[in-house]
This record gives sequence, structure tokens and C-alpha cells, in this order.
Amino acid sequence: MRNLKEAKYEDIFSPETLQALKGKSGESLRQMMGDKDLMSAMRRSQELLDQIAQAEQGHEENLVNVALDIVRQVYPIIDYNEIRIEASLGQDFTLEPPQQDDEEEEEEEGEPTMAPNIDLEKKRRIINSITQGASIRGASIFLLFREHLDEINPEVTDKYNEILKLSFGIYDNDEAIALMLAMMEQGQMQQGGESEMQYDEEEEQFVIKANAICFPMLVHEIIKGLHEILGTEGFGSDREANKAVIDKVDTLPNEPEDLRYGKFIYDGLRNLYDQTNTTDDRVRELFLVEVYKLDDSNFFKVINAVVNDTIGSGLISWAQKTVNEIISDLRDDDVDDIDGVNTNTPLPGDDDYNPLDNFDFGSMLEEMKEGKIKNFLTGAALFALLIAGNSRISQSLYKSDPALKELVSKYNSIVSQMESEDSRAQYSKYEQQLKDIEDQIKVRKIKIDIGR
Repeated sequence: MRNLKEAKYEDIFSPETLQALKGKSGESLRQMMGDKDLMSAMRRSQELLDQIAQAEQGHEENLVNVALDIVRQVYPIIDYNEIRIEASLGQDFTLEPPQQDDEEEEEEEGEPTMAPNIDLEKKRRIINSITQGASIRGASIFLLFREHLDEINPEVTDKYNEILKLSFGIYDNDEAIALMLAMMEQGQMQQGGESEMQYDEEEEQFVIKANAICFPMLVHEIIKGLHEILGTEGFGSDREANKAVIDKVDTLPNEPEDLRYGKFIYDGLRNLYDQTNTTDDRVRELFLVEVYKLDDSNFFKVINAVVNDTIGSGLISWAQKTVNEIISDLRDDDVDDIDGVNTNTPLPGDDDYNPLDNFDFGSMLEEMKEGKIKNFLTGAALFALLIAGNSRISQSLYKSDPALKELVSKYNSIVSQMESEDSRAQYSKYEQQLKDIEDQIKVRKIKIDIGR
């Protein structure tokens, strides 16, 4: 029978590093569960799930759409890479676990066909734990969009927050992990959700399939699916070797400890990334990809440093250099200019150019009502600019205008700050600031267009 715990943490980390992880786990247990013992937490979790199920009844489709909208906003890498998400909410899970064929069963009982790559197994285990940790940390992003949930049920958001703390908090409890492993061996473990990533050969795109018992778990599973895609970058070029590692490491009994320690490994990597002061949120996940691509020796050096809080100037310098290269690549790949107009769309001089396509009469009239466009002749002049073929010139001016660049930078900075806070009052404050900056950006673009 296969060992239920391949690539154990005791074999991956030094005693000191493992003790650091356990110390963080103990602190997390106190923060997440307070003075609740395991049985009290389990009883309270069931009560919450019953209440949440009742509150969500009839709103499943809306909640799925909210989850998709939230995840896409906070993780723009999803749309940038055109990742498709197929999500559902409810008790009946449709995802099927991978089936083991007869050939694999025979191989398991006899001698292995290839020598195991121990370092790759350990690396895969750490990447799996980061995937779990990132999805735990990301599951609470719905707090930034609380007003959407309040429209459905104003009381359910606090229950969502509590169920997440209890559901993930028990993974810091030794007694709970032992109980889970025993239940898994007996086939009695109940899942709150599941996800998988696939690659659609026909459409040439990654697909995240996620299902969960309630809304916050659905958010968690979608984010986990995203990070499973990122985790594929940690593999080598030998597909058979990769498959052997997956079969050995990606096991259900490994998940409890991955959930326990992964959040702290992810926290450490996020702390390293945050020191680069990057505002483009696409870079966040691409930075993890670059970590995964490191050779085994450097990969474990980075992981040990972030876990032990020994991030030095050399590592920060490497992170900054890596992030700068990612940003440069993104800029080269970007097809959208600062105004959000695709530069591949027809422009003056093209056969299929139509000046009406990119002109928003509604916005112009609204600007006139608010006094930002002083008269209709000014508005007509803006339209004339499009007809005269000056759109390409305007886009170039947008990119080079210092005032506009400063406004966009300020906007991105506020968005980043919003993501680091979960207070509804703070969100309202930032929301008004963003609206004010959006108005300033509109006015600035108008002034650029009319040459002022």
C-alpha cells in the first residue's frame, strides 16, 4: 500500500524551520478559533452551514456570478491569460477524482519503473502547500465587496467570515488533523468544495472547474484552481517523471498539513513580493511562477528564508529584479493603452475604421451637464477630432502626459490599499476617492484632446 504521507515536512525542513512553522500554526489557532475546542468548533460550523444554506437558497446563480466578478477583479491575471472559469454552488459536486487504471495499480504493487526524484517530490509538496495557503488567504476577499452580498442578505457576510475562520482554523489543531486522517482512511471525510484545472486543447486555454457547498468556499476553490495552474510551472520537461511525482505527492491525506503550513509559506512569499512595491496585480501571481521555476537548490533557499523571516538584501534585490522583468514583459504584451481602448481596434486610415465606434455620446452629455465640458461646441470639437483622424495622436498624448500618469498611479495605489483592508467604512472612503480620481482622469483627457 502506498505511503499516505510522501515527502513529509519533517524530511523537507530542518527541525528549526519546522518549529517556526508550528509556532505560527499555534498562533493562528488562537486567532482563528479563540477558546473553542475541536468539538465546539465542529458543532458551531454545522450550525453556520445550515444557516448559510438557508440564506443562500434561491440566490445560487447570483452568488456564483458575484464570486466570479470578485475573483476576476482581485486576480486580473485570470482575464489577462484568458482563463475560463466554470463554477457552481450547491451540495451535489460534479467533479470526479482521477481514476487509477489497472496498469498503475500493478506498478504500485511491484517495483517502480523509474527512480523517484526526491527533490522534485519535496518541491511539489511545497508548491501544493502554497496553493492551499494562497487560496485560504484569498477566500476572504469577499469582504472588500460586502455591499454586493448585503443586497442578497445583509446578515450572511458575518457568517461567511466566521465559517472560514472555523473551517481553516481547525487545520492548526493536531487533534483535528489526526481525526481527519482517520476519517480519510475510512472514506468518511466530507469536503466543503473541490476544484480542478484543465487545459482545453481545442480552445487553447486553461479552465478552472470549481464547486462548493457555500459562497466563501466557492471563492476559495476558484482561487485554488488558479494557483494549481501556476503550480504547473514547477515541473520539469519529463512528462512521465511529472506524472510519477503527482501520483506520489498529490494525495488527499497530504492536504491537512498543506492547509496547516501552506498559508505561512505563502505569507512569507507575499511579504517578499510586497517589498518590491509593485502596483500591477498581475505581477503578484507571475512572481510566484518565477519562484517555482527556480532550480531546486535556490527554490528551497527562498522558501527557508521566507519561512524563517530571514529575508536579506540579496533576496530582496533578486525579487525586485524579477518583478522588473515581469513588468517589462507585461508592458510588451499589453495591447490596451491607458484609455482602455484596444490598440488593435480599427484606427483612422484603416478600411474598417468607424469614428462612431469609440465615441461615447452619453458620457459627453453627462460631462456637459456637470459643467466639465463648457458648451456643445467643445463636445462637437471632441467628436471632430475622431473624424479628423486624431485618435491615434490622442492615445499617444495620453501615454506621455505626466498629469494623467500621476492620476493613474494614484488610482492604482488606492486599489492596492483597499485590498489590504477589510473594513467596510474604509472601503466606502476609498470608493469615493476612486470616483473622484476617475472624474479627474476624464477631465484631463478632455483637456488633452482639445489641446489645453
